[in-house]
Amino acid sequence: MAYETVFGRGEAIAEKLRLKEQFDLNIRNLTQMGLIGALPDSRRRGIVGENWKEYPVPTIENLNARVASSQELIEEKSEQGFTKLILVPFGMPLPLLTERFNAFLNKKKSPEGRFTEGADGKLIDMSLSDESLRIVSDELLQPLIYFPERLQKEGHGGRTKQELLETDAWQMLFVKEARSPTDRRELKKGEWELEPKHSLEEYLAEMKKNNEQGMTPESWLILAAAELEEHGRLIDEVTNSIEVQGDTVILPGAMTFSADVPFGYSSSKYQVVYLGTQSAQSWDLGFSARSSVRI
Repeated sequence: MAYETVFGRGEAIAEKLRLKEQFDLNIRNLTQMGLIGALPDSRRRGIVGENWKEYPVPTIENLNARVASSQELIEEKSEQGFTKLILVPFGMPLPLLTERFNAFLNKKKSPEGRFTEGADGKLIDMSLSDESLRIVSDELLQPLIYFPERLQKEGHGGRTKQELLETDAWQMLFVKEARSPTDRRELKKGEWELEPKHSLEEYLAEMKKNNEQGMTPESWLILAAAELEEHGRLIDEVTNSIEVQGDTVILPGAMTFSADVPFGYSSSKYQVVYLGTQSAQSWDLGFSARSSVRI
């Protein structure tokens, strides 16, 4: 399918987004993580979902069709910085995804135990253990509620992964580029910086009004893997070892059945990538929230 057919107004936005290049890069990253392989029945590359059904990886034609139907939205949001494409195997069980991500983290180490750049561009010692990814909340390994409208146990307006599988086993998202320790302050200006005088639910409503949705643990791990594969650095790395929350990102696209919200950050100093949960009312000044644009 020609780009001029897909975008209608010419090739400019296609070139800006590097659509084919980004798609190929996603397939490579997913392969490097061990997330896609030959499916037993269809023999196509893809994943087996939580429901044990096969979900082949989307094709470039699928992506072109989605982009064509969301052309105005993509053009608008790309001007706001949502230019990075990620393909998220959302249908995969989160415990399996975290296991594969952990193996990927350790595989990326050099023989000297180093793989990431510090603020000065030099390699940081990363003598990672086999538990480089730490899930600090057992609730994240249980079923979650996705895309809630209200962060409460009843009447949340969200759905479980099982309920979303038929339409969302693979998600195509545009996100903002992950920030590094040296540029996070500049890039953070375009993200949702949370202020205690507002509730997290108010931010969710604003995201929806802006045609965005909160990122989930699944999409954050895929972005984290892309950051490591493409740039050799950790995502959302804490810069203050004492006050970690100042560099923590909330992932409001999901919540637990007890209405806690996932968060994530990484640390070279402590040699880990963290995923945890906390009460929606307990965040403080300095947190930010990641959002995405789904097509």
